[in-house]
Amino acid sequence: MKNIPLIAYIIIGAVNVLGHLFDQTDMVRYSKPMLMPALIFFIYHQAQGHVTKRTMLIVLALIFSWMGDLALMKDGESLYFMLGLGAFMLAQVTYTFIYYKSTFQKPEFQLMPLLPILTFTIFLLAFVLRNAPTEMQIPIVVYAVCITAMASMARLRMGLTSNFSFNWVMMGSLLFVISDSAIAVEKWYLRIPYDEVVIMSTYIAAQLLIVIGLSKHPE
Repeated sequence: MKNIPLIAYIIIGAVNVLGHLFDQTDMVRYSKPMLMPALIFFIYHQAQGHVTKRTMLIVLALIFSWMGDLALMKDGESLYFMLGLGAFMLAQVTYTFIYYKSTFQKPEFQLMPLLPILTFTIFLLAFVLRNAPTEMQIPIVVYAVCITAMASMARLRMGLTSNFSFNWVMMGSLLFVISDSAIAVEKWYLRIPYDEVVIMSTYIAAQLLIVIGLSKHPE
């Protein structure tokens, strides 16, 4: 029965995605606030009573993400969107710090491995900022910097952790970038078919992959 927390998270995530797919508002409303608490339960269950500083920081990132989830449920209200953006920005900063610390030695900055990530961010901003309101442009750029730093630090862990930890964290980070990019594109550039399904499925998978990957970094 040790997989119950993982199964619970997957079921809640599936309910949320299916709710978006079939336009079932109640499924979405009741499942989304349960996602991050279920993942926190999973990470504590995985710790088996051995709670480390890394575990606490992962939980902190998930709490920030949970706050962001709750804020973004207030669809169409700019104040709550800003609060959600701020909460997720804190989550990205926390993840970046955890990635930096979850290595065998201090990561060194290398431009070439990061070029695909940096190029993607620049092109995305070039399209999104054309239509974004003036008052949103600085927050968008700041958040883009934070999530790009998160994905970049994930990439710089290559060779500085186990292959399992690197691969899962890297995949999770890229899915997080895809999820947030889809939000920006949908909101300020062009319509994405089944946008909420794309956004939530990548987000739900991203958080799980990151948490599992970080938990597998050798102490």
